This record gives sequence, structure tokens and C-alpha cells, in this order.
Amino acid sequence: MGSEHPRPDPATWWDHAACRGANPDLFVPVSDTEISRLARRTCNECPVKADCLDHALNTPGVHGIYGGLTDHERRNLRRRIRRQTTTNGATP
Repeated sequence: MGSEHPRPDPATWWDHAACRGANPDLFVPVSDTEISRLARRTCNECPVKADCLDHALNTPGVHGIYGGLTDHERRNLRRRIRRQTTTNGATP
């Protein structure tokens, strides 16, 4: 049926982000620390987490935690997507 959070218009996803108004330093951790865990917890409760991750995956130069993933995790996800796409015969 319906999801726990209704999906907002993708053009305005940022207006619905759980991190909107939060300290941006929380989302640019130096290492996997308590700050990083707090940012991830915020992302996990966010109604636009998927839109945020999509934005980060498709926008060059985005740094920090977006959609619950760090820069490194997003790079790994992009690689997996490319491999999967190549394996399935489609072009990335």
C-alpha cells in the first residue's frame, strides 16, 4: 500500500529534507564517528532519502553524507551499478 512517508514532488525534495536547518557540519564527517552516526540516523528518518541519494549520485562534486551514504559509499554504489548495467548488456 502506501509508504510511511508520502513522496513529495522531486523538484522540491529539499524542502522536505529532515536535515533542512540542521548543522551542515554533521553531514561532512572527517571519519565514521558519532557525528556520522547522527547524520545517518537523520537520513534514515527522512521522507526524501531516495531523492537526496539520487541527487548526490547524479551531481558531480557533492561531498558529505547524502541519502545516508558517504562519498566513499556512493563511489562504491556507482561502481556496482555500472558493473550490473554492463553485465545485463545495457550501457551505463
